[in-house]
Amino acid sequence: MRAVALAVALVAVGASCTPTTPTAPGPVATVTIGAESATATVTGGATVTMSVASPASLPPAPSGVVFPLGALRVTVGSVTPGAVVHVSIALTAPVTGVKKLIAGVWDPFTFDGTTGATLSGDGRTISLDLQDGGRGDSDGVANGTIVDPAAPTNEQLHAVDVGVGNAQSCALTDVGEVYCWGIDFRVDSQAPDHNYSIPFKIDGISGATQLSVGSGHACVVTDQQKVECWGDGTSGSLGDGLYGNHNVTTPFEVPGLTDVAKVIAGSTGTCAVTMAGALYCWGPNYWGQVDPGTYNNLPAATPTLIDIDPVVSATIGDSHACALLATGTVSCWGNNFNAQVGSEFYVPGPLGITPLAGVTGATALTTGYVSNCVIAGATVRCWGYNYFGNLGTGSGLPGFTHIPSTLNFSSTPIDVGVDVNGGCAAIADGTLSCWGVSGFIGTGATDYGVSGPATVPGLTGVTAVGVGGTNACAVHDGGVACWGSNDRGQLGDGTNVSRYVPTPVIGFG
Repeated sequence: MRAVALAVALVAVGASCTPTTPTAPGPVATVTIGAESATATVTGGATVTMSVASPASLPPAPSGVVFPLGALRVTVGSVTPGAVVHVSIALTAPVTGVKKLIAGVWDPFTFDGTTGATLSGDGRTISLDLQDGGRGDSDGVANGTIVDPAAPTNEQLHAVDVGVGNAQSCALTDVGEVYCWGIDFRVDSQAPDHNYSIPFKIDGISGATQLSVGSGHACVVTDQQKVECWGDGTSGSLGDGLYGNHNVTTPFEVPGLTDVAKVIAGSTGTCAVTMAGALYCWGPNYWGQVDPGTYNNLPAATPTLIDIDPVVSATIGDSHACALLATGTVSCWGNNFNAQVGSEFYVPGPLGITPLAGVTGATALTTGYVSNCVIAGATVRCWGYNYFGNLGTGSGLPGFTHIPSTLNFSSTPIDVGVDVNGGCAAIADGTLSCWGVSGFIGTGATDYGVSGPATVPGLTGVTAVGVGGTNACAVHDGGVACWGSNDRGQLGDGTNVSRYVPTPVIGFG
């Protein structure tokens, strides 16, 4: 949705404002916008009505701004002529600003001490102080009625990377900020009032250079080569020295890590690679996935140095981990019951560090729940459990193999992701190819058949891809498109409707 028709607009970010009228709440007005809603209250004994205006009657949003919830037509009645009233609008999804349409132009409406707009509540509360016949009243007449169209806004964002977890997706912007949609990892992930179908900003992050999203937590590398994480720390995956039921709401610096080049948030654990190629991991260790060759029911809740030759990347799944070595080879460790370590001995671990046979010249590595893929030259090679065709062979028959499959493409893959329902590879020619369950691969098919690699229609300029358990997202030309399940708003299109073709994420482009 976009903007609304009417005559006055407002934009405000920052300081809170003090109501200039009595604080007793008046009648409540609520509108539903896609999967989100807005509720307005007004002080001073006035009345309030609210609706979503038609975009066709409004000028377009200003450059660099989007209206993720459309524009709201707010009308306040029973006002003492000439009086100032305070309207509070509660949103179920956060925004970064708000504009009013004044004289046909979307214009700032900053708070001047008496009238204006501010945001509070982490961008979920809009406060409007409006004067009948004066500032904020589009009819300009002190007649006891204030007509006030306002559009909650977000900045127009440009993505450089994307990560997909368990019903949450996040994107790293070109200015080093992170926006997420779907489940809010910062709070109880089961709480239905903490699912957002439009992107919200992760406060406290600036200058991030790399992003990784796990099943219940996420991490970034900062421009100071440090690691910051947030989300579910139950399994020790945050590196804060704690485990057991707790969530970290504000990104914090993982202690003991410096000169970090890359961070990897996995199903439950996390790994970091330093500039010198040292590998640290933390989180559950019940199969030796963060301390190869050991077996411990207690998580390693702080970074553990792994004794391995220099690495350039690593991944961590549910019960195993892998590293891409500087030599272009791959080694894995942990539970090999589904061949995910790449050993021919299909037994529960913990297996120590095990070189993967048959793969050389690897340049990128990804891990899903119990499977892995690498980019090796012009191919993608996958091994482990073939849940629903996620090894890319075109077969949906359950099974596992330690021998990597070979997926061929028209040109060299540049990024790859995999999980239980399939995988995707971004190709150097700007296209995206996906494989696995039909509803997952973005071609529009929903027959639950299984496909080998197929070009995803409608996407050009693809530079990065993220794959989760039930959906996928891609960065293309600075925008983000997602497809798959959307029950928690993880597609970021303002609804909870599942999509089977790439659908633009609101606010990116």
